[in-house]
Amino acid sequence: MLRLSRLGGYGSLEPGSDHYLDSAEYPDLSRDTITKLVCCFEHEILKMHPIIMPCDLNSMAETFGQHLAGVEARDSGMADAGKWKRKRPHRTSAMEHSGQYDQSNKKRPSHTLNSAMFLVILALGKLCLHRAKNSTIHQPPGIEYISLAFHILTPIRGGWSLQYSQTSILAAIYYGQLGRFIDSQLHVLDAERALQVHTRCSLDRLVNNVTPIGNTQDNSVLLAFWTCFQLERDVIEVVNLPLSTFVYRYKDAMPWPNVALLAEHFPPSVAHHFLGHLHLQKRLSDVYSGTTLSPVDFRCRMFWEEDENRKILLDTNLKFEVEDPPPNDLMEARLRAKFLSVQAAMFRPLIKTVLSDKTQLDQAVGAELTVTLQRGISFIIKGIEAFHGLSDENLLGNIFAIAHSRDLSKFKSWESHRWEKVAMSV
Repeated sequence: MLRLSRLGGYGSLEPGSDHYLDSAEYPDLSRDTITKLVCCFEHEILKMHPIIMPCDLNSMAETFGQHLAGVEARDSGMADAGKWKRKRPHRTSAMEHSGQYDQSNKKRPSHTLNSAMFLVILALGKLCLHRAKNSTIHQPPGIEYISLAFHILTPIRGGWSLQYSQTSILAAIYYGQLGRFIDSQLHVLDAERALQVHTRCSLDRLVNNVTPIGNTQDNSVLLAFWTCFQLERDVIEVVNLPLSTFVYRYKDAMPWPNVALLAEHFPPSVAHHFLGHLHLQKRLSDVYSGTTLSPVDFRCRMFWEEDENRKILLDTNLKFEVEDPPPNDLMEARLRAKFLSVQAAMFRPLIKTVLSDKTQLDQAVGAELTVTLQRGISFIIKGIEAFHGLSDENLLGNIFAIAHSRDLSKFKSWESHRWEKVAMSV
């Protein structure tokens, strides 16, 4: 036990050694690389999941950079002081003998939650920069950053702070981008557990609140809560996994994030697209759970959320017609595809019943049923086409889950053409 403690292992107050990381795979922590990865993360990920305010991200990057600069200056001073010491016989270590030691490895981050969270951000930034078409399953982009982050997080597993929950959410987004849905849900569940413990004293106040949230801290909690809901729904749509208890217990009682507070740190379009996507995600969850919903007019140009105490009108710039050409913006494409998914989900039980009843596919049907099936299949096809206007540079944002869901929907639409009368109508 004493030996482990001295090595920075179990029960130690000192950070552990990073000798397990090969120099070729050690993350690049130079200033230029960090700046590039942070900007890419802010442009690609943060606009879809605004759980961190840009000012907090800049402060985190500044603290991370100051620590690296301090470590580099300290190591440089120790090297200069060593020049005046009496030389002793040099014993080559195993790392130096194998050629694995590199002077760049001196830039080691502090073993704090802040550093771990920032390393996950860098991993997401590098993943966003990856544009190669060849497969990189064995070494995904950014794996060196997130490996170091998990090495730092190991001694503090089971945290319950808001920052710990946000770190787990970012890790879930990373694995979701790679298509590792089970790993993604594990981190979502970890984030929900931390959030549940963090809000144990303020949960009743948030649930029973009748006025818009005016506290930035409470708004950050709501952003984390609804992001967990959104990420878990994305996983459940692809893989049939058990649902969590905390988020789904309070999803009908928890208020929405305050768009006005969010718009103080992000462009208005980011805030409204985020809330609109959450609203549609919740409606889709209600459809799957069998909750009775009022019919949604697909020609409606605004998204509304009504309850007894407030009515929230989202940005009117979100308006679109189903027959409009596919957008070339990722945010608009995601929102339109989600809206059409809600519409298609209402017709999915009928389509599924028709496809499963193979003995009656050739029988004549009434005109009303044909029109209903035509509308449902049309929504599925339009949901697929919502992403056809995007270029290769814009294909980011759970693209693996989106592609998988589109393939399933396309398969259902192809199977529907077995019914000649429906196929002719579509």
